[in-house]
Parts: sequence; structure tokens; C-alpha cells
Amino acid sequence: MNNMINKMTEAVTEVLNKRDALEEFLDSIDTAKAQHIQAIVELQEQLSAYEESFVSADDIAKAKQFKSFIEETKESISLVEQVNKAKVAKMYEQVAELAVETFSAHKEAVAEFKALDKFMMANTGLGQLEDNLQLMNGFANSLNGAFKGVRAILLDTGIVPQKEQNQSFRGTHLGAREHMSELVSFDTKIRAYIRELKVSGKM
Repeated sequence: MNNMINKMTEAVTEVLNKRDALEEFLDSIDTAKAQHIQAIVELQEQLSAYEESFVSADDIAKAKQFKSFIEETKESISLVEQVNKAKVAKMYEQVAELAVETFSAHKEAVAEFKALDKFMMANTGLGQLEDNLQLMNGFANSLNGAFKGVRAILLDTGIVPQKEQNQSFRGTHLGAREHMSELVSFDTKIRAYIRELKVSGKM
């Protein structure tokens, strides 16, 4: 059993690491957007300065020079906006790819979870139930939390439209139900049975 638990732990860790990598990459997009905004602000400030100088130019040569500067700066603003738009679009495509990788690891981890849960159901005695239930709930919470986190990122970024939030995304059903150990149901039934015995005076 220890070998199965170790494999499950490794699988969950892999999912969480991939989710963390996705969140870190998302932060890098925010940084890129902030840098883009700053670059545009600086160019617009420069443009305003050139326009003021153009208006106050007192000879043709200076006026022509500042007019040229104005046109070049406007073109630079347009190019920076175009390039950064394309850059961010590519970064969002990488977000989608990282989400797919996380979902793939999640799918493998779920397979491990089901195998371990089946083993637990067949081999858990009453004396081990509380500890095994806590262990399986921990695994389930990690897997469910990671899935919901990635799903939320896809929706928040607009990669997946809100109207498609419960549909399939590149092979993963986003509306899939959360995973829960069969030990939860077993524990509920055992507790109900014990209460029944106590009420009847048999315990």
C-alpha cells in the first residue's frame, strides 16, 4: 500500500507543480502588459513634447524636423501596440498549452486516485478508517482544487468563453464533477449504523 500512496503523492505533486507553473506564467503576462502600457505612455509623452515644439517652432527647418519626429513617434506607437498585441496573444496560447499539460497530469493522477481508492475500500478496517479517509480526502481536495484553479484561469482570461464553461476544452470536460473517495460514503454508513446500535441499546 505504501508504494501506491507514494505514487499517488508523486502524481498529485506533479499536478500542483504544473498548476503553479501556469500561475507564474500568467503573472509574466501581467508584467508584459504593464511594460507595454509604460512604453506607450513614454512614447505619448514624447509625442506631446514634439507637438508642442512643432507649434512653437519659429522657422521652417525646425518645423519640418518636429513634424518628422511627430510622424515617426506616431508610427512607433502603432508598431509597439501591434507587436505587443501579437506577443500577448502568443502568451495566452501558451497559457492554453500549459492548461492542457496540467489537465493531462490531472487525468493521470485521477487514475492513480481511483486505483488507490479501490484498494482502500477493500483493505480498510474500522481502526484505519479515519486515517485513510483523511489521506484520501487530502488527495481529492488537491486534485479538485487544481482542476478548479486551471478552469478559472481559462475563463478569467477569456480563453474559454463563459458560455462554454461546462463544455470540453481540448479533450477535457470542464464541467466534470469533483472526485471523492468511496471511503466518505463508507464512513457515513458506518457512523449511521453505530448511531442505530446506540439508540437500540446494542452498544
